Amino acid sequence: MGEADTDDSRQPRPAHTTRRLELVRSRISLGCPYAWELGIATPEDKRRCRLCDEQNGHKLEHYLSGCECVNTLREKCNISNPTLPDLAKHFLNTLKETLSGHPIFCDIDK
Repeated sequence: MGEADTDDSRQPRPAHTTRRLELVRSRISLGCPYAWELGIATPEDKRRCRLCDEQNGHKLEHYLSGCECVNTLREKCNISNPTLPDLAKHFLNTLKETLSGHPIFCDIDK
């Protein structure tokens, strides 16, 4: 029998899925900047978007509002002309779907 992929802590699931989901959920909820955005020395390749490879695209605003790789998910937002907070709420509500199709969305490990 497969493991359930839910937010219910009583349901079994792989530990990496839970950690990854919570990490991305926290980053979006808090609007956490990445290390390079804080002026911490970071190699150029670590500043690139993990999905579309845009230079200096590895930042929350890009993932939520600019990355072409998640356009179809972004278009599912029910608000016309959504603001960044609207998009953050949208991606929080669709985070499992987003991560299942784009496992390195907002990634910090790679």
